[in-house]
Amino acid sequence: MKNSAFAVWLGVFTLAIVILVVSVINAHKMPGPAVMLLLALIVLTALHMVWRQFQLQQNQISAALKSLINQDSDVKLANAPDMQALLEEVQQAISQNRTAAEVQANYLKALVAQLDIGVVEFDHEGHIVNSNPAAERLVSLDFIHAWRAFTSGRSHHAGLSYRDNLNRLHELLHNGKSNARGELIWHYPNRKETFLYSKIQGFIGGQPRTLLTLQSIEKQMVAQEVKAYQQLVKVLTHEVANSITPMVSLTQSAQGFADRLEPASPENAEQLQDLQEALTTVARRGQHLTEFMNSFKALSQTVNARLTTTKLAESVNEVLRLMADKTEGVKLSIDIPETLDVTIDPALFEQVLINLLTNAVEATSEQSKGHITITATQSGEHSYLDITDNGPGIHDHTAASIFVPFFTTKTQGSGIGLPLARSLMLSQGGDLVLCSQGGSQSEEIGARFRVVFG
Repeated sequence: MKNSAFAVWLGVFTLAIVILVVSVINAHKMPGPAVMLLLALIVLTALHMVWRQFQLQQNQISAALKSLINQDSDVKLANAPDMQALLEEVQQAISQNRTAAEVQANYLKALVAQLDIGVVEFDHEGHIVNSNPAAERLVSLDFIHAWRAFTSGRSHHAGLSYRDNLNRLHELLHNGKSNARGELIWHYPNRKETFLYSKIQGFIGGQPRTLLTLQSIEKQMVAQEVKAYQQLVKVLTHEVANSITPMVSLTQSAQGFADRLEPASPENAEQLQDLQEALTTVARRGQHLTEFMNSFKALSQTVNARLTTTKLAESVNEVLRLMADKTEGVKLSIDIPETLDVTIDPALFEQVLINLLTNAVEATSEQSKGHITITATQSGEHSYLDITDNGPGIHDHTAASIFVPFFTTKTQGSGIGLPLARSLMLSQGGDLVLCSQGGSQSEEIGARFRVVFG
């Protein structure tokens, strides 16, 4: 309606101008005052209508832009169907692009959440903006809370146990390098772990951000170490077995030949007896070496774990029943939630636990009151089983070698128990670590081994 009125007034204005020009041309003189006044009113009215139409269009354009900014799809532009249609088309395109961007963002967020690599986003002051579950699992939620207290100026709430990690991370973020890669040693209360880190600085949404990725290489390092030991053991067992087998065979043949000999004199009888005893000793020792090397073959064999979900308490109780005779006289304290499920190969886990409990019983043998504590905990995606004894502990100079094949501090030990136990846990997606070694450098008495379930 308003557009039609505007068109009428514009036509009248044009007609008035035409009349004025024609009158001047025909009469060679200006029209009278009345005509001039009428024409002036017509011109002013037309100009007013033009101005109003211009303002109306300006207001409509402003309303359209504001609706786009405010994401308001209910704005209607009166008497401007073409502009209304264009506005709706633009709004639809923006909505589609926004939906596509949200889908992409949610996809990337879900993808990052599933990564085994920890990802942490920091602002320019070092505050944590975002972190994925892997990062929270690697550095622990408690540390993240401590870091937030640390960066908020409440360092007294950060916790002394995390002080080294806090300072190390602070130095890494503020070392002046926008992009950096390297290794980061991360200290836990009873152990340490090696991370590969990557730091990237840039802008996200116009804001300065630092992205830090963390990847644990501890399992890879252990796996490579175990693989190297397996190759070494395989070569040694092969070479030694090739030497021992014919030696034992020849010795047994010599024994049979010596048994058939008849002494020519009492002196020869004594020498023959010495020979027979020597051959028997060599044969027995060769047999022991054969059995010894056969036991090492377990370290060089690849284990295919058959994983199943099992109640941890039931598995532990089953092993304790098997070892009832060995644990007799030792106080056992057990704290395992009945509902705690773990994913293991029951047969392999049984062998691991038998080995650890045997070591714990032997460690407490010299104590007047032997005590073994078995506790299970769960943190995030992992579950843990701790076996703690009150024995003499493991000294610092031997703690680093306890998982090395052939290494032992026992007089009758073979040095394959702990390496084999760790290898079996790795094959199940878990691990075996020494958490507290006791000994001279700890206030605790005894050692604590932790079984980590994947």
